[in-house]
Amino acid sequence: MTPDAEKKRIVLVEDNPSEVFLFRETLNTEVLDADLRAFGDGDAMLDYMEEVARSPAEPHLVLLDYNLPRMSGIELFQRVRAVADGQAIAFLSGTESPEHHSAMAALQPAAILAKPRTLQEFHELWERIRVILTTR
Repeated sequence: MTPDAEKKRIVLVEDNPSEVFLFRETLNTEVLDADLRAFGDGDAMLDYMEEVARSPAEPHLVLLDYNLPRMSGIELFQRVRAVADGQAIAFLSGTESPEHHSAMAALQPAAILAKPRTLQEFHELWERIRVILTTR
């Protein structure tokens, strides 16, 4: 493992505590040396991003749930871009709606990732995240 300063930093914005728990647990089983910081809504995450934008503590990747309380994932994506232009942002989505996928794709995220439902899908998700992190 690398020192903390070299660990990849991932921010997850997910309002479902069970899903946050699963993300943390599955990350611990991967060979991905990363710190995961989770937020239940966009407001708290934006406060954090304003503190760390353009600093050594800025995350390497932000994962946004599409459906969030008080602020949609689309709006949050736009607001993160305003604070930290160039930030790698990916959507996590359980939706299969073509309209939602079109709206996400129009923003040109680093990726649009399907929310995993099985342990195998979690492993596949972390592999995709690993690829995103190695290209940043």
